[in-house]
Amino acid sequence: MKVEKDFCNDEVKQLWDSFSAISQEELFQSFNEHINELHSTLKDYAEYYESLNKARVEDKNNFASLTEFNQSTLNLLIKSQKHQLEHDFRTMSLAHISKLDDLDLSKTISKKEKFKPYTLNKNIRLILFIKKLGLNIKFIFKVQQKKFFNIFRRLFKKELLGLDTFQRRKIPYKQMVDYYFGILLPKSLGNSFQSIMQLRSTILLDLWQFDQDFETEIQTQLIENKTDKVVLNSEHKSFGNVIEKQEQRLNEFSTKLKDDIALVILEHFQLLDKALLCVDTPELPRKKFYVNELKAKQSQVYSSIDLENERWNNTHTTLIDDWSLDIEIAQLHFSVLNEYTSLNSKIVKFIDEHLSLNIEKLQEFISASSKNIQENSATTKELALVLKKERANIKNEFIDKILAKTIKKLSGSINQDIEKFNSKTIKLIDNVSDKRSFIKSKNYERGIRQSEINWLSPKELLNFEALPHFEASIKKIQLFIDNNMQKARFKLLALGTVSDFSLESAQIMLQNKKSAIKATVQVAEEGLNRALIHLDEATALMDEIKKEPQEQLRQTITTFNTEIQKLKNVDNILELNLKIVKIKAIERSKKLKKDTIAWILNIIPKAVNFVKEHISGTTGFIAEIKNYLGMHVEKVQISHELPEFICQTELALKKLPFVYQRLYQLTPTDEDRFFVSRQTELESLQKAFFDWKQDRFVTTALISEKGNGATSLLNIFLNKIETDVPIIHQSADKKIYNTKAYLAFFAELFQKDQFETNEEIIVYLNSKTDSLILILESLQHFFLKKVNGFECERMLFELMSRTSKKVFWVGTYTIHSWEYLKKTIDISEQFIREVHLQQFNKENLEEVIFKRNNVSGYKIIFEPSRESRNSKSFQKMNEDEKQVLLSKQFFTELTQMSNGNVSLAQLYWLRSTYSVSDDTINIGFLKEIDVSFVKDLPAEHLFAIHTLLIHDGLNLEDYALALNRPENKCRNILIPMLEKGLLIRPKEKFNINPIIFRQIVSLLKSHNFIN
Repeated sequence: MKVEKDFCNDEVKQLWDSFSAISQEELFQSFNEHINELHSTLKDYAEYYESLNKARVEDKNNFASLTEFNQSTLNLLIKSQKHQLEHDFRTMSLAHISKLDDLDLSKTISKKEKFKPYTLNKNIRLILFIKKLGLNIKFIFKVQQKKFFNIFRRLFKKELLGLDTFQRRKIPYKQMVDYYFGILLPKSLGNSFQSIMQLRSTILLDLWQFDQDFETEIQTQLIENKTDKVVLNSEHKSFGNVIEKQEQRLNEFSTKLKDDIALVILEHFQLLDKALLCVDTPELPRKKFYVNELKAKQSQVYSSIDLENERWNNTHTTLIDDWSLDIEIAQLHFSVLNEYTSLNSKIVKFIDEHLSLNIEKLQEFISASSKNIQENSATTKELALVLKKERANIKNEFIDKILAKTIKKLSGSINQDIEKFNSKTIKLIDNVSDKRSFIKSKNYERGIRQSEINWLSPKELLNFEALPHFEASIKKIQLFIDNNMQKARFKLLALGTVSDFSLESAQIMLQNKKSAIKATVQVAEEGLNRALIHLDEATALMDEIKKEPQEQLRQTITTFNTEIQKLKNVDNILELNLKIVKIKAIERSKKLKKDTIAWILNIIPKAVNFVKEHISGTTGFIAEIKNYLGMHVEKVQISHELPEFICQTELALKKLPFVYQRLYQLTPTDEDRFFVSRQTELESLQKAFFDWKQDRFVTTALISEKGNGATSLLNIFLNKIETDVPIIHQSADKKIYNTKAYLAFFAELFQKDQFETNEEIIVYLNSKTDSLILILESLQHFFLKKVNGFECERMLFELMSRTSKKVFWVGTYTIHSWEYLKKTIDISEQFIREVHLQQFNKENLEEVIFKRNNVSGYKIIFEPSRESRNSKSFQKMNEDEKQVLLSKQFFTELTQMSNGNVSLAQLYWLRSTYSVSDDTINIGFLKEIDVSFVKDLPAEHLFAIHTLLIHDGLNLEDYALALNRPENKCRNILIPMLEKGLLIRPKEKFNINPIIFRQIVSLLKSHNFIN
């Protein structure tokens, strides 16, 4: 395009011809980069959205498609943000200026022009007025000068001088082009840049709004339809309208932008053309285009451009960050839902393949067994044979094959898949960005300052708010599944155990009473019916496993989504940030509190010990003061329930079914199924036996409170060591405190006529070909607290030490006998290993009781006390919650009352049974007997009780010898104590009533009888 008449200067005409088209194209292309990028963003988003709905359900579920769609959108925004930063206004301007540098322009143009006086008026600036006036005067002076010279030239007839004057202008052409097209032009194009940035904001905001509307539609489907799938509809007219509207807007803007750039360039050419006419004059001084001046102006212009550019970068970076946060939240939700659908299919598959048990086959087997027993019970012999046969079938076919296979299938755990689901969710949250920006007003249609931007950590917010609730719900679901799976396995195990134990009980009943055919059949049938009840309960538990976890998981995800959606709301974000600050402060406070409590708990025992050491013995002094002041408290009378306790317990046991009586007889067990929580002690015994087999000197003492399972532990130990070494397991029931009784005991033990000396026993054992395992229980009976009453213990120690290579010695002592003998004959030096049996805790006792009860097949129902029934919180509970609470209360009280003693705990349990139905036993609440009278026992009783305690019971004769008192006087002490219930005498020996044993021991400790 050539323009001649429009420009006054040929240089401008030439520049227009060579540069205007290039300039327009370069600037348009630079600005149009943003337009093209927005076109590309719209196109890509449309493709993602359309492909989202084309994915076939059979190939990919909708949540996977939604997750992919959100990830693609997120990547698109990241790409757009990168483009925005790479194509800023300065970059576009510099690309245009680089084209100027390629032009071959004269740096300076000199022009000689006829001088015309300047018109002066009062409106011009004073400095300019003075400059123009000066030039006009100079002109007048030159004209007058020439006129003066012309007077003489006329005289000498010479050519007259012309009166025209000329001025020379030096035009800094290159600098002027740089100024108008390198400084003023970019500045003038700022409005176009502003318009592009506003357009970019508008299009991104419209897409964001559509994205939000689309997700809202999905959320509505999930909430209202309560479904795990969503129906995606790609035929949204609104989406087409959005894209079409944005494309039209971009095209219109592109056309307008081209025209605006052409107009701005033309304006600057005109400005340059006009400036060339007056440069290097007072109107336009040449110094304005000095290089340093241009650099200063360029720096000023580009500082302004950079500031505006930075603000728009802030705007779009924050807008994309804000939108990206919404996308990340949506993507997290859909990813979790996608993992859930996968998990759900695994659960369904597991249930269908592993939990669809052949219930009918199990039921038919038990029913056939019951029918067979009924049809073959005409005679005792026939019934005995059919019981034996059916019991063998239950063991070999029912338990070892059908039940074993079923229970093995149940060993697979749904929780492994749920834990993977939980781990994947945590990993998804870890992938969420750690830092996002936003502004409160969401006004993204202007350039924003850095100070207006707020920051948040989505990952931190999720970890503080949504994730803990999610993990707690998952753990609750896992606990539910674990409990139900465990109960189901246990019910199926009980199915076989109850069947076998019932038939075994029927066999024992038939052996004891051969005429009791009808009762025997009834015991067998009742047991098999209880087994069927276990089967029904196992079925019900598996039905719950099918339904509950899936419903709970869906609710957990819904709650999780509700919490993560809060991050889209600015007010919620600010509130959550404040909440995090509070939580961190609370955590610091909790840590300080925990440290303080730990310090207090550490200092309390020291303070208690200090008090005990410094004010022991003050009890009697305080009592004397109380008596003196008339404040003596009346003694508490001995409860009438105390002497009747054992008798009432025996009566309660007789009323229970035969199966239950067998289970709760206070006799040691050698069955693994009843063995509880003695693994550490068992391993110590096994280690001692292993060391002895390695030819090491090993003698072992097993120390425990009476009735705490020492014999059962030894029985289990002997069953597990699997050795060919002969075993002798004997208990010393009577007192052995003289040489004659000692030698007689070992003669009977080894089935010899007699031994004359301890040396003979030593020689006999060492000369045996085979080694020997010799377990002697109740070694506390080998002494009597009198002169020379410890001789048998010393002989026993010599026997053990000299035969330990040949004999593996294990002896048991009660804990109080052991402590007494440590102080008297230093017994701990005689045994290499000491194994102490610890008291059972609540969980151990609960396991002991229920392991036996479960074999019986009876259900347990705990009855509430009057206080519980009147409790409002108790009344609000459902039946299952009530039973859980009552069970917890019962075993807490049982542990306290029995002091962790197994035998005593079982006595209390039996005494608590008060009604029995076909398949249920009701357990009443525990009523503790008032034993506060113990603290007021006279000294004579305390001496008697202490003597019985360290000897583990004594008959009248031995008691008299121990106290060196006449038998009639000793009888006058022991018999009243027996009648009051302080003592019991199952056979000949007097012993402490187990009901007051714990209180008696505490009392003796407080009076320094024992430690």
